[in-house]
Amino acid sequence: MGRRRGLAPWTACGALIALAGLLSGCSQRLGSASLPIRRFAVVLRQGELYLAERRATRAIDAFDIAASLGPLPPASRVLLAKAYHAAKRPDLAEHVLQECVAAFDSSLASHRALAEFYEMTGRPRQAIQEYGRLRAVARGKARTHATREVALLQQRTGRESEAERTLEAALRCDPLDVGVSLVLAERLVRTGRVDAGIECLQQAAKSAPNSPDVLTALATAYRAAGRPGGAEKAYGQALKIAPHHLAATNDLAYLRAIRGHVTAEAERLATTAVKTAPDNSKCLDTLGFVQLRRGHVDKALDTLEGALHRAPGDPLICYHLGMAYSQFGARGLAVSYLSAALDAKKPFEESKDCQRLLDRLRKKSQK
Repeated sequence: MGRRRGLAPWTACGALIALAGLLSGCSQRLGSASLPIRRFAVVLRQGELYLAERRATRAIDAFDIAASLGPLPPASRVLLAKAYHAAKRPDLAEHVLQECVAAFDSSLASHRALAEFYEMTGRPRQAIQEYGRLRAVARGKARTHATREVALLQQRTGRESEAERTLEAALRCDPLDVGVSLVLAERLVRTGRVDAGIECLQQAAKSAPNSPDVLTALATAYRAAGRPGGAEKAYGQALKIAPHHLAATNDLAYLRAIRGHVTAEAERLATTAVKTAPDNSKCLDTLGFVQLRRGHVDKALDTLEGALHRAPGDPLICYHLGMAYSQFGARGLAVSYLSAALDAKKPFEESKDCQRLLDRLRKKSQK
């Protein structure tokens, strides 16, 4: 595994020699040769700054010196592990984290860092185990986060039923855990059990009536159930609570465009979403679609091209671009984009409309 640095106590002589070597004649090290050796917190802070600047090797040196002055707290050990990982020494990073978890079992940050490390290094089963240990010592949002990560990792490894059981068991333990309700409801809707997802979200809304996230998720479920009126109402309630909620703002504008309620207000909502998240392809797509519905074809083409640049191959954006080029009179480009949308083999909300438009354009080309 190689020599582990940073946690073993040094002799006083060794510490002095190392500190002198780090500081000597170079402001690029710890900043000042007059830094008192006892200023433990200052050295730790310098290590943090080096890590933030992506100078991993110097961060490791700083944490090593701090370790010679006193025991590193859990948060600093986690940072040392991150520095080792950045320096392409995953063996030492893992060793530091494992020792940290063993020494500070109640430290949420230690368990979370080790779980995330296993996830980053492609070991989902070990990550699940560590998130499970985190759930045992965590409460509130930290427990919700750990439960959600366990379920997501179970899904990624093909253990779909197990993921659902994890979420259901968590809700039985804490029926008021809104975060878990959101993840479970999303899974239910995604797997076609829309009514069950709506029921789950309605219960969550009772537990957290002022949560814009719950109301936005409920609106999305209503859309999936073919209940646009209920969806629009729920989006509106979310925006009353949080006027700048990105998903509610964007999705309400899109819903209104689909329903034919393409007013200046719909464009204002879509524009607000893009201003909030200018690189978000979904928001750009919504704005382009609204512009198209309002007859601003040139603007729509520019906006939708920008959206596709950020999300190449996205079938919904390709469909909207096909619509826009069709209205612009560029039939060949329209057919190309509509075909790309359907060839992507990814389900999207308006795939049937896309197919109908493509068929119509191809028939016109044959005449």
